[in-house]
Amino acid sequence: MASIDLQLLDLINRQWTNPFFDRLMPLVSALNAWTPIMAIIVAVVWWQTRGRCWRVFVGAAICLMATEYVVSYPLKHFAGKQRPNESVSWVVKRDLAKHPVRFLAVFEEPVIKPAKLAPPGKRGKSFPSSHVLNTTGVLTFIYLAWRGWTVWLLGIPPILCWSRIYCGSHWPSDIPHSVIFAVLTAWVMHKILKKWLKLPQASCQSPREPLLPTPAMAAPTT
Repeated sequence: MASIDLQLLDLINRQWTNPFFDRLMPLVSALNAWTPIMAIIVAVVWWQTRGRCWRVFVGAAICLMATEYVVSYPLKHFAGKQRPNESVSWVVKRDLAKHPVRFLAVFEEPVIKPAKLAPPGKRGKSFPSSHVLNTTGVLTFIYLAWRGWTVWLLGIPPILCWSRIYCGSHWPSDIPHSVIFAVLTAWVMHKILKKWLKLPQASCQSPREPLLPTPAMAAPTT
């Protein structure tokens, strides 16, 4: 398994690379760079649904706390697995350039440098990937709550997963387990919160559709 891990890491981190990905993948991997865009998306959805989306947003926030503090944090401290860029000398570490506005760093030359090896025996935080676990968990929860038009959100985690390996931050074997933990946590949280938060029962094909049954919808037809 370790041999396959190293081979995949070598392919993704060193061989299947190009200047475009050297700029894109660090941006994808830097979730804090997307904060302004995520805030705009939340505001647009809030406006489109006239505020009825608050139940799903609260549920997603609770799901995020579960993936981070119930799953990811304990597992990281239990596993103590070092990242590739801390334990493998040939790994290439990629990151966005330093910039006051994180998102605008994509227009500057990315930081590409060799791995900085950690002292032998030092515990790391490679497993699981909090980026993958938290993002996949929240987006899966939102999809389970809304279905329909939110299916496109499920296309984001695979790109993020690739970026974490491409940037040298995680082993390929870290990713599948992180995704599984994320999906299971989102499913459990959706089951728990569905009745408590009165989450939508049916799929919403567009954000303008009602997120809860209205009296008119519930009335029997004659």
